[in-house]
Formats: sequence, structure tokens, C-alpha cells
Amino acid sequence: MSTLTETAYYTRRAVNWTILGVIGYIILRILFSILTVIWIALFPPKAPLPNHAFNKLPALVFPQQATPSGQLNFQLQTIQGTVPDASPSATVYFMPKSASNLLALNQAQSFAKNLQLDPTPIQETKNIYRFNDTVFPLRMLRFDIISSNFILRYAYEQDLSIFSEKKSSAK
Repeated sequence: MSTLTETAYYTRRAVNWTILGVIGYIILRILFSILTVIWIALFPPKAPLPNHAFNKLPALVFPQQATPSGQLNFQLQTIQGTVPDASPSATVYFMPKSASNLLALNQAQSFAKNLQLDPTPIQETKNIYRFNDTVFPLRMLRFDIISSNFILRYAYEQDLSIFSEKKSSAK
């Protein structure tokens, strides 16, 4: 029969070894995670090989010269031969509106400057600014400074020379 002193001695030793075991496990787990990240960074897994399940796609053949009257013919090549039916419902996610920013106009001007447009804005509405191109007057940028949505537009319908000057070809 064991005494109270012996029981207390062995209990303290068991608690000490349990605490050391838990601390050792945590340290080894952290080291293993770090080494795994380093290993994957040094030796990333190879990308899967292409399976060519549908064979190689044929090269696109463009007409030698596009005409302004638009005599190009397009075909819809799907399995069904028609546009697939849309589902009757879709998941809708809430998108919070962006808040206004004091530097938004400066960021829009910088964006326009990167596109080689005149960085002087013309205010169309409270949020939408227009940037014109001094070199190509038919090109303009409409930029919403709140949402950072933009439309870069070239009025090609007023410049029909682009259809006769440029050739498109696929190689």
C-alpha cells in the first residue's frame, strides 16, 4: 500500500511530464509546419500535365481584311448547338458600397495618366469624371471615383479608316 507522500510524488512527476509532453508536441508541430512551408516554397509541386481530352484546338483563321459593313459570319459551336438554358435562380451576394475617399480623384488622374490620357478631369456627375485624349480625340475614359469602375471608349464608328488600314491575322 502506498503512502500519501509517494502518491503526491508520482502525481507531481506525471503532471510535470504531461506538461513537458504538451509543450514538446506544440513546438514540434510548429517546426513541422514551418518546415513544410519552406519545403513547398523551395520545391513547389509540378503542374498537372495537359490531358488533351478534346485534342488540340484548330488555329483561328481571320479574314485578310475586315470591312466596315461588317460582313463577318459567326457560328455558335456548343454541344447542344444552342445557347444553354440558364437556371431559374442564382445565388445573390451582398456587395457593400464603397465609401468616398479624399484621394479618389487623384487616383483617377493617375490612372488616366498611366493610360496616356490628359489627366485634367471633366466632371460629368458627382462621382463620374471624364478624361479625354489629346492625341486621339475619339478616345475617352469615364471613371467613377467611388467604385473605381471605368469605361475606356474609342468611337470607332466615327473613324472607319481603322477597318481598312489594319489587318488581323492569327499565327
